[in-house]
Amino acid sequence: MSDEKPPVTRRRRIEIIVLGAVLAVVAIVADQVTKALALEHLSETERIPLLGDLFGLQLAFNTGASFSLGSEFTIVISIVGIVAVIGLAVAITRTRSRLWGAGFGLVLGGAAGNLVDRFLSDPGGGRGPVTDMLAYGNWFIGNIADLLIGVGVGLLILAAIRRPTAAAATAPVVLDGDESESDEAIADDTEPDAAQLDAAELDSPDSPDSPDSLDSADTASDDPEDTDGRA
Repeated sequence: MSDEKPPVTRRRRIEIIVLGAVLAVVAIVADQVTKALALEHLSETERIPLLGDLFGLQLAFNTGASFSLGSEFTIVISIVGIVAVIGLAVAITRTRSRLWGAGFGLVLGGAAGNLVDRFLSDPGGGRGPVTDMLAYGNWFIGNIADLLIGVGVGLLILAAIRRPTAAAATAPVVLDGDESESDEAIADDTEPDAAQLDAAELDSPDSPDSPDSLDSADTASDDPEDTDGRA
């Protein structure tokens, strides 16, 4: 049997797009809500320990990228973020795998959440800082958007590892109206044609037209004892 995956229908593709879009929206909402709570309840000078010195809550503002890199290129980072968000949105509409769609959706939501800060935080215009509150020891302080981006990247890595079984991600899209044609093609491959049925019937010893049956009939007609017996 062939290892090829069945074509992806329009309905499945829509389901994947909806999945990615919903995860992206949930990520943005969760990120913005936690940032609003951090601005209201946390301090830049005091850390609330949750796992000793390993993890806690502390308010911080990041004008750069991850790990506060590129703080002097905030507007450039914002432009890169816009391009990334557009690219991720396009990727969601083209993927045929739910796992890829979920990964793209989470990364899109996280990137968009941080991008909202760039434009809404003072001074705005893509130059605003990103609000952080998740303190990982003495290493860095991040936020929910960063966390969800990490989860999304993990899903994409998993999808890439499962690439041989994710061939459906590149399978051609079949419109709902074409599903019947696809089913007919599968039926044509599995059902024997008339010539094959005729050949099988002739090869069957029970068939009156088979060579064995004809030989038996000739032998019976040539047997004199059978003739005398009937007489």
